[in-house]
Amino acid sequence: MKLIGHTEITTIDEPDHLEFVAVRKHGVLDLSLPPAIAIAFLIWIGLSQHWYYAVFPLIALFYLFASWMNGPVTRLAVSGHELIARGNLQKSFTNEVRILASEVKSIGYDSGGENEPSGFYVQHGWKNTCLLPGLNREQADGVALLIRRRYPDLEPGDRQPASMLFSGNGGLITLSIPRDDSQSAATTEDQPM
Repeated sequence: MKLIGHTEITTIDEPDHLEFVAVRKHGVLDLSLPPAIAIAFLIWIGLSQHWYYAVFPLIALFYLFASWMNGPVTRLAVSGHELIARGNLQKSFTNEVRILASEVKSIGYDSGGENEPSGFYVQHGWKNTCLLPGLNREQADGVALLIRRRYPDLEPGDRQPASMLFSGNGGLITLSIPRDDSQSAATTEDQPM
């Protein structure tokens, strides 16, 4: 067993969809460090008699137990119609996420945010959802590349740019104002230096 855990990913190319299977292999630190911290915190609570703090390690242990109950495997099925992630999504009460392909704006690696894991994310609407937690940048970029090759129309980008400065195709908007060259030349000559 290794000191630090890692995630192994396997790709299955089916006729009607791509399937990715991510299996988390726990390391010694992954398994021993969280319970050791919780037990040390509980001992400190007992010695200092601050009993109201006991709720924090108990909540942490509950979340660890819920994640352990979901198992180490996450499966992502990608078709031209939808993306379905099942298994351990590193959420306590969620073990399945469905996203319509028509809602996808972008796909790729994200380091996560507050209380969110790093891994393969899909941006849809105003949300950024992790579908394969625990992947590093190289693995997530590999998943995104395979999806883009198989379904090139899945990731159209932002259909509604936030700025009115840009046209619908992403280029700058240019105004068609006729320029009178004789008048502009005269104005530059008349100005003192």
